[in-house]
Amino acid sequence: MVKAAVIHQPGPPSVLKYEDIKERHPLGGSEVRVRHAASGVNFVDCYIRRGEGGYKPEKYPHILGFEGAGPITGLGEDVSKEDYEVGDHVTYLTREQGAYSEERNVGTDRCINLSRFYPNTEINGVDDETAAAGLLKGMTVYMLLYHAALLSVQVPGEGGPVGRGPGVVVHAAAGGVGSLLTQWAKRLGAHVIVTVGSDEKAARARENGCDHVIVYTREDVAEGVKQATKGHMADVVYDAVGKATVKASLESLHDNGHLVLFGSASGPPDPEDLRQEYLNRRHISVHQAALFNYIKTREEYVEFAQAALNELGSGRVRIPEITRFPLADAAGAHAYLEGRHNKGSVILVP
Repeated sequence: MVKAAVIHQPGPPSVLKYEDIKERHPLGGSEVRVRHAASGVNFVDCYIRRGEGGYKPEKYPHILGFEGAGPITGLGEDVSKEDYEVGDHVTYLTREQGAYSEERNVGTDRCINLSRFYPNTEINGVDDETAAAGLLKGMTVYMLLYHAALLSVQVPGEGGPVGRGPGVVVHAAAGGVGSLLTQWAKRLGAHVIVTVGSDEKAARARENGCDHVIVYTREDVAEGVKQATKGHMADVVYDAVGKATVKASLESLHDNGHLVLFGSASGPPDPEDLRQEYLNRRHISVHQAALFNYIKTREEYVEFAQAALNELGSGRVRIPEITRFPLADAAGAHAYLEGRHNKGSVILVP
């Protein structure tokens, strides 16, 4: 019998129930069975649990979770033993949910084998907990920096895009994605300005190497960006907050700047703030970035996953803190995340 954190209806964290899964689906030919050592918890899971913003599950009962990591305990009949063996540790990210469970069947097209050697990478330095805590977030950051706002300036020796001129703004910079985005953008040479909600979070943001911190609860964000850039304003703003920040995000950009939206923690942006006439007048581009639209093929998935895991394995970017909750207390993990206590990444462990 396999245990899982299951929801039977939308609602608060308390709707997550730890219970037996009575039916275990047989392995598909190209699937492996993963015994979870850790499962990632992301803010989008809270949207789905609440059934908000178009995220309501198609049916109940429903098991949340897009990513996890752990050893393989079973192989489908079509899985090559040259690629996977029982006992190998893998990490995965799937569009389908189900990671809040003791074990799960996963297609090999969405797996990265952490037990195999990858030439010229540091992927083998990533353990199960780091992979589960950082795969989705790291792939998101790779999307943001290399695809969603691809700029013309190259950093010598890196060959990668970077915020040119005065730099980039990162909202919610003390959270999981914000922390990795700050570090990776700095590594690429960007001038990084971040916004946070408290002095405690400001201290954490500085540890990630940002150039300037704006505490939005007592400072005007656009004015802070103006001062930090000596009046030039920002080239790019990365906004995962949405409704509460999008107006300030636009005001923080110079004309011809780029706003990248990749979440809506405070709700979807007000259409009035994104009036086409205003955007046209200032020549501002707005891009709604969604990771799964960039990783439709196996080749795309491997590119993004290996880039993220290589950064984590090498230590060039790091998850500031991993907070662990038992799988049986998935409700507590959600309450912690929604209470804005997160200092990095949250995972569920058996």
